[in-house]
Amino acid sequence: SRRALRAIASQLNQSVNEDEELTTSSFASSLSALLAALKKGDRQQCAVIFVLDEFDQFTRHHKQLLLYNLLDIAQTAATPLSIVAITCHVDVMSALEKRVESRFSHRHITFLHPVTFHLYLDICRAVLEMPASFPDKKFKDEWNKDINDRLLRESKVREVLKTQHLLSYDIRELHRLLAAPICHLSEKEPFVQSRWFSMSAVQPDLSGKMTMLQGLTVVELCLLVALMRLVDNRPDHVNNFEMIFVEYCKFAEGKLHVATKVVAFKAFERLLSLKLIRWLSGKGARRSRNTPAVYRSVVLALASSQLQDALQKSGCPVELLHIAKQRGHG
Repeated sequence: SRRALRAIASQLNQSVNEDEELTTSSFASSLSALLAALKKGDRQQCAVIFVLDEFDQFTRHHKQLLLYNLLDIAQTAATPLSIVAITCHVDVMSALEKRVESRFSHRHITFLHPVTFHLYLDICRAVLEMPASFPDKKFKDEWNKDINDRLLRESKVREVLKTQHLLSYDIRELHRLLAAPICHLSEKEPFVQSRWFSMSAVQPDLSGKMTMLQGLTVVELCLLVALMRLVDNRPDHVNNFEMIFVEYCKFAEGKLHVATKVVAFKAFERLLSLKLIRWLSGKGARRSRNTPAVYRSVVLALASSQLQDALQKSGCPVELLHIAKQRGHG
């Protein structure tokens, strides 16, 4: 876009006000002037590094002209130029035109969001704690002690954070969740209260998901319960279909009809299509195309309380209800 061109020009110490070509209303003229300025460089000069934040926005520009020309000029031996693209969209490469993609080096560095709740809780603690530079040391120490010894140990707060963690690993969403309780602080209540967390929790529209849960088969419900048991017993481990099926066979044997692995996998695929479970992204994920689906890591995409409510309303076998309630005992 033209705004990006102006930002590039100003950071390259081009005078935007004096250079008529860069202030013209024509995008093509501005781009030509910028490329001409870049081509004047040689290997004896300082290298230029472009950092394109929100890279996905650049792919939406008509014919991706800016990207094409920047990548094209970066390949010339005479111009010491590198481009670093930053985006939170993992599928951004699929949005590139063929001529742009062919000029891309395909070097990726992935910064991963925390997968485990333990790491997620550490980030929450770091956000809430006051820094060492806070001027009132006494209040800072009291505040940090209250956060660690009381607030983050309360079951209501943990339930809200667990639900948010299941819905999204995005730290920006965590910041939004924590902002509302902070706004309730006052002289009468100088410390964060757990009830404020419940009030500020993002409550997604669960009616559609609950309807889907109540329409599941017994085998599909069993697989969800099996995954829930695995998550409860080993919260920091990844799980896949094979592990879920073994857990299902273990608790169902002698109590429920045990489906064959083929039937269970069909049920597993339906749960994926309904987004009640999802493929794991981030550290420990097995997303390789060569990895069989039965070994690819998955996570439960709903809270345990939601599943418990659905089991109560679904008319599932009483044995499955008892197994779900005893999930923490493996």
